[in-house]
Amino acid sequence: MTRPPDQELAQPTGQPATRPAEQLRADARQNRTRLISAATAAFAEKGADAPLEDIARRAGVGIGTLYRHFPKRIDVVEAVYVDDVDELEAVARTVSVELEPWPAFVAWLGTRERVQRPLVFAVVACNALWALDSVLLLVTGWVEPTILGEVFVLGQAAVVAVLAELEFIGLRRSTLVEAHARR
Repeated sequence: MTRPPDQELAQPTGQPATRPAEQLRADARQNRTRLISAATAAFAEKGADAPLEDIARRAGVGIGTLYRHFPKRIDVVEAVYVDDVDELEAVARTVSVELEPWPAFVAWLGTRERVQRPLVFAVVACNALWALDSVLLLVTGWVEPTILGEVFVLGQAAVVAVLAELEFIGLRRSTLVEAHARR
């Protein structure tokens, strides 16, 4: 018998749904680790709506074991992505002193094993717009730098435009960029 994806297990009032991983027996910790790995793979293939039964099967455990560790679907999702969120927070702390938000975001994307295609297209588009905007600032007269400043801005625009083109070429060839999630 299978439960609907978001049905909670009945818990005595005041009792936590699950124990922290460090309080589990060794075999239960292994099951939890296998479930998280299986959920990561299933979410990468089928999105966050991947069937919980599929996750349990991939992990080599029964659906009851999955529900014992993760009473609700959101608990599985959280367990899969908690490391990513923690890593993003650590990267943000590290680079916030040295980088502006946009380069920090791009640096974080660079640490990902797989990246959603729309995010990569957004980075490419922003870099192309940055190059265009740099030239427009000069052409429209919003800024009036010296000759050396103009050379610098135009050089920077050219480099960023080349970077955007290289990113686009890499995006088209990459097997590490995931297509938009199928729904």
